[in-house]
Amino acid sequence: MRTKLAEREERVFKTKEEYIEEERAELTQQGLWNEYFLAFLEQNLQQMQNGNFTYCYLNHVRTEYVQKYWDVKFEQYYKKVECPVLFLPSEEEWKDERIRSSLSAFTGLLDTYEIEHIENSIHAYVWMQFPLTAGEVAKKFINKHDK
Repeated sequence: MRTKLAEREERVFKTKEEYIEEERAELTQQGLWNEYFLAFLEQNLQQMQNGNFTYCYLNHVRTEYVQKYWDVKFEQYYKKVECPVLFLPSEEEWKDERIRSSLSAFTGLLDTYEIEHIENSIHAYVWMQFPLTAGEVAKKFINKHDK
């Protein structure tokens, strides 16, 4: 898996519009496309010296992040957390007993936490998929725990 990540080639686009249209087609097919995805995608590219565009989140950065993430021991991590934590499990995570069991174990290591399930949410997309709902949940959580 690590080798596959490192060998991934950066996608290159002639224009930002080419990239946005490609992403829009995929997100529309999944029923996810909205103005929030558009705003995110418009800011997600950088221009290369040759005039083409590629992601701001380059593969070597992504690979390093994932490799370090694999080494994280969440049991140790959550024992050190002192601030309140808001968990927003996706629909898929909410229905998965293994994930809910892990979530239960991790929350047991925290002093203050809340779990809010936003119906039909997708893990990586919840903030663009349901920005108003996710924002309200976060705002309520922050206001409740603001000291």
